[in-house]
Amino acid sequence: MKILRKLRPLLGIFSLFFAILMIILFVGEKYVKENESNINYAFGINPYEQVTDSDSSSDTEYFKSDFYKEDGKTYDDISMRSHSMDVSREANGEGMVLLWNKNDALPLKAGSMLSMFGVSSQAANWLYTGFGSGNVDVTTTDFLNLKDTFEMEGKYTINSRLYSYYKNEEASEILSGGLSHANADGSNYTVDPHYREFKVGEKEWDSLYSSVGSTFKSYGDAAIYFITRNGAEDGDTWFDTSVNTGQDHIENNYLDLTANEADTLEALMQLKDEGVFKSVILVLNTGTPLAMKNIMSYDIDACLWAGMGGNASFGAIYDVMSGAVNPSGKLVDTYAYDSDSAPSTVNTGAYEFYGDTEGLPADARSSNSYNHAYIVYQEGIYVGYRYYETRYEDIVMGTGNAASSAGVRCSQNNTWNYAQEVAFPFGYGLSYTDFAYSDFNVTASDDTYEVTVTVTNTGDVAGKTPLQVYLQKPYTDYDKQNGVEKASVELAAFDKTDLLQPGEAKTYTIPVKAEEFKTYDSYGQKTYILEKGDYYLSVGTDAHDALNNILAAKGYSAEDGMVDSLGNAADGDEDFAYKITVAEDDFTTYSKSTATGYTITNQFDEADINLYEGTQNMEITYLSRSDWQATYPTAFYKMTLDSDKFIADMQFATGIEEDPDAEMPLYGTITSEYGRLNLIELKDLPYDAPMWEDLLNQLTWEDTVRLCGIGWHVISGVSYDEINNPTGINSPGVVAQDGPAGVKASKTNEIDTYMAFPNGVLLASTWNEELVEKVFDAFGMEMLHAGVGEIYGTCAGMHRSVYGGRNWESFSEDGFMSGRILCAEIKGLQDRGAIVNIKHFALNDQEIYRCGTTTWANEQSIREIYLKAYEAAVTEAKANGVMSALNRIGTTWAGRHYGLLTEVLRNEWGFVGFVETDSSNPTSYSGTGAVRAEAILAGNDLWLNGTDTDSVLWGDNRDNPTVAQGLRESAHRILYVVLHSSAMNGIDASTRFTYITPWYYDVLYGAQTGVTVVTVVLVLAFLCSMILPAVTDRKKRSENSEEK
Repeated sequence: MKILRKLRPLLGIFSLFFAILMIILFVGEKYVKENESNINYAFGINPYEQVTDSDSSSDTEYFKSDFYKEDGKTYDDISMRSHSMDVSREANGEGMVLLWNKNDALPLKAGSMLSMFGVSSQAANWLYTGFGSGNVDVTTTDFLNLKDTFEMEGKYTINSRLYSYYKNEEASEILSGGLSHANADGSNYTVDPHYREFKVGEKEWDSLYSSVGSTFKSYGDAAIYFITRNGAEDGDTWFDTSVNTGQDHIENNYLDLTANEADTLEALMQLKDEGVFKSVILVLNTGTPLAMKNIMSYDIDACLWAGMGGNASFGAIYDVMSGAVNPSGKLVDTYAYDSDSAPSTVNTGAYEFYGDTEGLPADARSSNSYNHAYIVYQEGIYVGYRYYETRYEDIVMGTGNAASSAGVRCSQNNTWNYAQEVAFPFGYGLSYTDFAYSDFNVTASDDTYEVTVTVTNTGDVAGKTPLQVYLQKPYTDYDKQNGVEKASVELAAFDKTDLLQPGEAKTYTIPVKAEEFKTYDSYGQKTYILEKGDYYLSVGTDAHDALNNILAAKGYSAEDGMVDSLGNAADGDEDFAYKITVAEDDFTTYSKSTATGYTITNQFDEADINLYEGTQNMEITYLSRSDWQATYPTAFYKMTLDSDKFIADMQFATGIEEDPDAEMPLYGTITSEYGRLNLIELKDLPYDAPMWEDLLNQLTWEDTVRLCGIGWHVISGVSYDEINNPTGINSPGVVAQDGPAGVKASKTNEIDTYMAFPNGVLLASTWNEELVEKVFDAFGMEMLHAGVGEIYGTCAGMHRSVYGGRNWESFSEDGFMSGRILCAEIKGLQDRGAIVNIKHFALNDQEIYRCGTTTWANEQSIREIYLKAYEAAVTEAKANGVMSALNRIGTTWAGRHYGLLTEVLRNEWGFVGFVETDSSNPTSYSGTGAVRAEAILAGNDLWLNGTDTDSVLWGDNRDNPTVAQGLRESAHRILYVVLHSSAMNGIDASTRFTYITPWYYDVLYGAQTGVTVVTVVLVLAFLCSMILPAVTDRKKRSENSEEK
């Protein structure tokens, strides 16, 4: 008994501990069940076992790879990966842009002795992709490093001591977690726990020179300097580098040189002057344009923009610099001398509502929910070259008060000057050869203009070049009166030549859709219009060259201030501009969708500060070419909350509009005359076939909830089980992974590393749709081999400014270019059975506060700039998936914006597919039950994140017929896409899916059992330690009493 008394405290403590542990395990079971898809993703578990009758003779591999082993059935992963590398290397070589090349510094001469400078020259420091969910964890042992690549064929020798000097240095440090940043007015600091900033880890010159400077003379044929800049999800690049990074960038701009980089360039120039180096070559490893003023102040001999090329980066750099590949890439963004010279940058950054914000939902910053933030697209349509080239034309023509001080960053005499603001125009890029254009002509048909031009290689080496066709629309009195804006040129079509041999000439025909001539009228007709006046089509070597040709056709010349693409006084060539005169206004032809016939009208009035009822006491002046000086934004726009309407519309949910005719659907009921249906049996039927109703009737409420509500890297399956789910439809679960740079977190049977493809902007710079489709065909086979059915990509965000953190993922500042490359990527992926999620739909063009920020723009800019690429993806490439963005459009979250997801996406464009959210927090503006119910009715179908708990997913709407019918239609969309994807490979009518309980449930249940047993034993032992000594003591007292 003494032992029991001594053990009692210990037994009590252990009893309490195990009792608490038991409660945690049983409560945790609920959490595990609610988050099963998240846990499965983390552990790489597919809980559905597929069984197909072995005697089935049908070919059920609906989407095939090109690479199999000798048995014709087993994937050949090694050959597949080799193919991915080959096409990536080809695309890298075609996408790199040669910005300048003095004295033919490139290609490098065979036998050259080379010195490679910069921490980015190291394989461990090169940016193969940007950062964030789209980043691919590249294994650098999968390919040769830069030094070994250049020495592989024996053409070059690299300074090994210099190369090794950088070996253990870090090029780009990422800072995150509670960073402080100044509000736009500098008044105070706020904290965004998810936001990222970057440090550049360049070495000090003096230290480098003292260590290895003695080697330079022996490797002095060329000094090659590699500079890199990062960008990321949750990480824009507009930040002040002096606040968190502590680095001395010029003007505290991350996109400008650091002091160490400037010192290095200065020293290299001096060494070149002293004869140590014959030439200095700069290679830019970036996903967005750098500020060029300071870079170009040095006498650098050649500059090559290499982008972020994934695994094949180094091989392609070697190809281009050695001359094995002639560079043919062209810029898809304007390169300015100063990063802040674009009007969009005035309203780029972190902005929070001014004044009283009482009544707004509280921010939940740790959960990525920002309800006090805003961004205003005051520049309207004047994004990228649309601004620079239009202002230039107005200066030449002497209109619009263009030659004024507004927007001056680098121009002298406080007067805006194109040549002093723009370093390289959109579409610019050099080659190792020269091309001449001739025989330009345009012929018209009912809905197309055929542009023909002959291209001759007048140089000494074979090469390719893009053919760029630009359109100018007339800027009319009607436009000025109704707030319609017209850019001086817009990219309307392009093609790329074949590899032309020296002296070879070839004629190309490039179709331009007549529909490109339309313009959106936000305030007058509130639809697309075609105005009377003179339109021009022009071929040019870049946007500026094409515009000069149009100006020449109008009668302007160098005497009027015209300059060429590099700022030298020059005339245009009117022979390459064709005038098309429209005699009468046409306000009806394009007022109906050419894809569906649906009537087009404004859907985004509530995102326009000048139209939204909740901002009726505010007014914004959009940038207009009618008067550049008067309309150029001089400071960021300050928004206040001064109306009840604004506050009410900012709430997470605002209420469901009930459908009085809606009835509760059938659940778990077999209604087909053929009995229970499997999903595969509908494969050859259209979306609206009556049999779909029978199939949907078989879904239980639980099936529907899981299909629509649980999407964390998975699309849930619906298995058949004679006892537990006798009406199941045997739809497979689909594994989903992040994109768009490569297939992440899933590896093949034979390969345990990942493939990163060239980034979006680098692929766009090829100006080669056929090649991009080839790359993404390889991407699709990577998905097939890895067992991945859905990719969260590709990315169609616009480069609204150079500071967008995800510019590297997307394509361009131009919507037409973005649309063409997006279509090519989608075709490549979907032809291999992939489910795509083109993102982020829409107006998610910066990262700071993106989760919940209110985005304000007018209808014309939304449609002509920010939706144009998505429209092409849906109407032409027939994209099967879209990812809704996390920002608000006006006050309405994009994922519950009916005008965006139903009126535009489905009714105007004819989208047949499903919409999935970006990562959605269950407690945020995009994740509460009431919000989800509203979003379903708006057109959002699937949540990336989620749970199968009714109250969390759908609020109090479990028995609401309107919501139930919305969920049913969402399930229909999801199943239709799955049915026509590679997820159906191996499935026929005999296939069954059985849900296999994941192993962690066995661990959990075993732990529950074991802990429960231990707890019971301990509690009993504790009780015994209290009771038995007490009984013994009582017995002894009784015995003692009797003795007395």
